[in-house]
Amino acid sequence: MADRFSQAVKTAFAAFEKKGKDNSTGSSATLRLTFGSQADGAAPVVVDATNAGTHVTPVQATPEPALALAAAAAATSAPDTKYLAISLDPDAPFPSFPFLGPILHGVQADLTIDNTTGDAAWRPLTSSTPPTLHYIKPGPPSPSAAHRYIFLLYKQPEGLDDAAIRAKMGWAAKGPALTRSGRMRFVVGDLETKLGLGAVVGINYFESSQ
Repeated sequence: MADRFSQAVKTAFAAFEKKGKDNSTGSSATLRLTFGSQADGAAPVVVDATNAGTHVTPVQATPEPALALAAAAAATSAPDTKYLAISLDPDAPFPSFPFLGPILHGVQADLTIDNTTGDAAWRPLTSSTPPTLHYIKPGPPSPSAAHRYIFLLYKQPEGLDDAAIRAKMGWAAKGPALTRSGRMRFVVGDLETKLGLGAVVGINYFESSQ
């Protein structure tokens, strides 16, 4: 994984991949991604612990995914805990030569656990706050092998909100926080340091290609 990833993210993803390849333990995915409202009327596409790393087409991944945290992970947090989610493509433009990666695909703050819905395994995460950085769907170039699209969840420090995130990161105070070029070669460690984020508490990914 590129040097622009923090050691915390590298460690979390390495452990995730290792456990996911062990059939005796299954995947260690702690985030569920649900891509709803499919254009062709098909059922929502779900990426969870049973199929982490599965292939999702760019069309299927067009809607911003709804997130859910594994119930076991949610149980360790206080009821008023807020979370921050980011999504990244580390493989741009090509997995063999990812000099533009990671591309920051989205930032959503003020996520909270909804204990009124969900099931025994997953607790939905919801937010009434507009995304700090709106989600963009996968767009790997057609000659490329599949890209990974990684979703990471952190506990959101107290007092950190959309305005504070923009100010600390030096992003635009209103409107689009970053230009498309500003999303490229994103240094995840800088975001973690500037926002005072701790360990990754939720992770999952899917692959996509044209």
